[in-house]
Amino acid sequence: MKKRKIRFRRIFVLMLCGYSLIPLAFLMMTFADFNVSGIRRLAAYAVGAVFWSGALLGTVFLIVLDRARKGDKRSRSIKGMPGLISFFRTRQGKLADIIMIPVLCAAAGASLAGAFIQPVRFALWAAALFLIILHSALNGKNYIYMKG
Repeated sequence: MKKRKIRFRRIFVLMLCGYSLIPLAFLMMTFADFNVSGIRRLAAYAVGAVFWSGALLGTVFLIVLDRARKGDKRSRSIKGMPGLISFFRTRQGKLADIIMIPVLCAAAGASLAGAFIQPVRFALWAAALFLIILHSALNGKNYIYMKG
């Protein structure tokens, strides 16, 4: 039982690491440019590779977690919506939600107003995406199952 819980926690961390590559791709966009040659052009291709690798890895680990959780009878007591549309379900999720909302508003405001230089907007969107991922994970059924 203990080994299964440790394995579940490790896969949960791997899922977070995989999905965290998506905001990293946004940060890399400040250094990428298809219109020049050299390292900046290579970075432009790397942005796509990092983004899709993160999306694929995170999703694969999420599927593994869901199957492991659904295979346990204890998980049937966990009700509710998916983590993406659930707010304030766990103590850690509340903290992520409280931080996510103003950062998301700042990123949207900076993009709409165009008041900041492009690298600042990319950094704000990277932070917002990371917090959305954290919000989804920390308010989700897998996290509740892992903590329970």
